[in-house]
Amino acid sequence: MNLMRLEFRKVPMKAYIMASLIIWISMLGFIYLFAYAPRIDPDPDMQVFAGYDNLVVLFGAFNMAVFCTMASVMYTKFIINEYGGKRAVLLFSYPVSRSKVLLAKIYSVSLFAITSMLATYLSILVIFSMTERFFPIVNDEFTLAILVKVIKLAGIFPITAAAISIISVGIGFIKKSVPATILSAILLSSLLCNIMMNTLGSESSALVFAGMSCLSGIAVIFLLLKNINTMEVN
Repeated sequence: MNLMRLEFRKVPMKAYIMASLIIWISMLGFIYLFAYAPRIDPDPDMQVFAGYDNLVVLFGAFNMAVFCTMASVMYTKFIINEYGGKRAVLLFSYPVSRSKVLLAKIYSVSLFAITSMLATYLSILVIFSMTERFFPIVNDEFTLAILVKVIKLAGIFPITAAAISIISVGIGFIKKSVPATILSAILLSSLLCNIMMNTLGSESSALVFAGMSCLSGIAVIFLLLKNINTMEVN
């Protein structure tokens, strides 16, 4: 916890807090756009947004992709840049094990991304459901079953976002590339969005993808720890 506090002090968080607020405003607009899309375009593909059942899932997947990208950008600052060149020499001079320092960085980014994403997802759905009572757009009701689904997804998507961003930083670390980190996060999160679209918001598909991402993320953490502990700096 002390190392995490130091990480938040060392890296200016104001920019990421502002980014989270901008994302929140954008996501609020997108959920109304998604809900209104079936009224604008009668195309059958647009009818996937016609009810809460699919809307909460697809909006959650899109929200996850955005925050996953933001987390990957944070990782470029917290890890990719930190373990390159002379900065690595300073980092390895700390009287703390290399593993603890790396894990503190991963925990710090994951905590911020998960908290921001969860707050955005739930608060926007609360606002949307309240406005629906007075100015309905969706031809559906926010039932108890929908609420249960939202709670499940509120657990699945943030964990998936954290895992995907860890995988992306692993790729970026191996490639020693900032663009590779961000691009990997975009591609992997886009893959989940496509899966959710093609399966009409199946919870089981999201759960399987989340499980695979978590296992891969854990493997990447061990790989990063191994590389960090064997790194030689001049």
